[in-house]
Amino acid sequence: MVKVLFLWFIFGFIKKRFFNNEIESDFKAVLITGCDSGFGHLLAKLLDTKGFLVYACCLFPNGLGASELRKNTSNNLKIIPLDVTKESDIEKTVEFVKNSLGLFELWAVVNNAGIHKGFTVELTSFSDFKDCMEVNAFGQLRVIQGFLPLLRQSKGRIVNVISNAGRIPVPHLTPYCMSKFAAAGLNDCLRQELAPLGVSVISVEPEMFKTPLTNKEKINKCYEANLTAAKVDVRASYDENYMNRIKKLKDAYLYFTSPSVHLVIQDLESAICLHYPDLVYKTRQNIYSRIFQNIYEVSPAVFQDFIYKILYFVIPFFNFRD
Repeated sequence: MVKVLFLWFIFGFIKKRFFNNEIESDFKAVLITGCDSGFGHLLAKLLDTKGFLVYACCLFPNGLGASELRKNTSNNLKIIPLDVTKESDIEKTVEFVKNSLGLFELWAVVNNAGIHKGFTVELTSFSDFKDCMEVNAFGQLRVIQGFLPLLRQSKGRIVNVISNAGRIPVPHLTPYCMSKFAAAGLNDCLRQELAPLGVSVISVEPEMFKTPLTNKEKINKCYEANLTAAKVDVRASYDENYMNRIKKLKDAYLYFTSPSVHLVIQDLESAICLHYPDLVYKTRQNIYSRIFQNIYEVSPAVFQDFIYKILYFVIPFFNFRD
C-alpha cells in the first residue's frame, strides 16, 4: 500500500510539473450553467479574458448577476436564459448555441447550476428533496443529453461541479447530499461510457466555500422555514437537546466554509483548459482538510458513524461565530 501511494504521488508530481500545457482557446466555446453568481459567474469572467466564446446561462437573465456580466465582459460572452429543470429551456439553448457557433466548436459544457434546500429527513418536505434532485442531478442530465451531439463532434469535455457531499455522508444536509450522490454516480458512469468516443468527463468536487449557496442568512431562513413547515406532531417528538445539536451542526458547517473561492475557479480552469486534466478535482482549503477528507471518504461506514457520534457528543461545547 505504501508503494502504491508513493507511486501515485510521483505520478501526480510529474503530471503537474511536465504535463500542464493549456489548449488554445481560438475558435472554442464553453457553456456554463448557473452564472448568476458564485463559481459560474467568476468562471465566465475568467474564460472571457482567456479568449473563449462563453455562453453564460443565467436563471435570471435580467438580474444583477447577468447585468454585471454584460457590463464587465467582452462581446464574446453571451447571456442565455436557462432553467435547467425545464426541457423547453434546454431545447431553446441548444438551438441558440447551434445557430450562433459559426466557426467555433463547443469545447466544454460546465454543469454548475445547483441549489440547497432542506436539512434533516423527517423535518424536510418531499418537495425540497425533489427540487434538489431536479436541479443538482436531473438538471445536469438534461444539459448533458442536450449538448452531447455537439461535444461528440468536437471531442470536447463535460465538467460537472459536484461536491464533497457527493462522496461522503453529510447528516442534516440530506436532500443536498442525496442529489449530489446521484450527480456523482451519473458523472462516473458517463465518464466510462464516453471515453471510447473521445469525450472527457471531469468532476470538480469542492468542500463548502463561501458563495450565495452557503450564505449564512439564507441558510438560517431555510432552517427556520423547514421547522415551521414540519408537521406539529413530528416537530414535537424531537426533544430540545436533539434540535439544539442540529442547530449547532448547521452553525459548524457554515463556520468552516472557506472564503478561498479562487481555489475552485483554478480547478475549473484546469478542467477546461489543460491538455491533460485530472479526472477528479477535490478542491480543499488546505492540506489538513484534504488529508482528513480523503481518509474519511475511504473509511468503512462503522468508522464514519463513530466520528459522527463523537461530533454529536462534543458539538454543544463549542461556539461557532464569525
